[in-house]
Amino acid sequence: MTIGPFWSPGAGLLLQTVATVPLDANGNPTGNNVPVAPTITVQNASYAVGNDMGGLITVANLGSAGGSGFITALAVRSKGASANQIYAYGFSKLPTSTITDKAAFVLNAADLPYLIGGAPFLLILGNAPGAWDTATYAQLQNQTVQFTNQDTTPSKNTYWALVTANTVTPASTSDLNLYIDTL
Repeated sequence: MTIGPFWSPGAGLLLQTVATVPLDANGNPTGNNVPVAPTITVQNASYAVGNDMGGLITVANLGSAGGSGFITALAVRSKGASANQIYAYGFSKLPTSTITDKAAFVLNAADLPYLIGGAPFLLILGNAPGAWDTATYAQLQNQTVQFTNQDTTPSKNTYWALVTANTVTPASTSDLNLYIDTL
C-alpha cells in the first residue's frame, strides 16, 4: 500500500508519495503490529549523566521480512519509579560505538548515518501516577519513523542504546523496559 499522493482540491496542490507500507496476502500492513519488548538488564547502582543503561540492546524481528517498517510508538517504563530523562538511540546497522552498561556513552561518527530517523528520541519519565501504581512511564506515540536494516547480511534487527540524562539508581536489575510498536 502506498500512502499518498494526496490531492488538495481547494489549494490545487498534489503532495508526493510519503511512504510505501508492505502488505501481506490479505492486504494488511506487515510488521509486528504488536509491541516488542526486549530484555534489558541494568545495575542496582547509581548511573551518572551520560551513562548507557543496559548496554547494547538488540531488537530482533522488528519490521517486515526485509528488515524494514515503521516505528509507530516508543515507550520506556521504570518499574521502580525512577524519574529520569532517557535518550533512546536507534540504529539500523550494528553500531561500532562501544555501548556498555553503566559506562559513558560515546557515539562514533561512523554510526551517524545509521541512526534511525529522529534519533535520539527523548523520553521523560515523570512521577509515579499514585499509590496504586509505583512505575513511571514515558512514551512517544503517533510516530511514523521509517527504518531499514543495513547490516552486511540483512536481518530484522535494530540496535538500541538508552542513555540517561540524569543521575539515577534503578530499583532492581530488571527495572527498565523498552517497548517498540511497529507497522
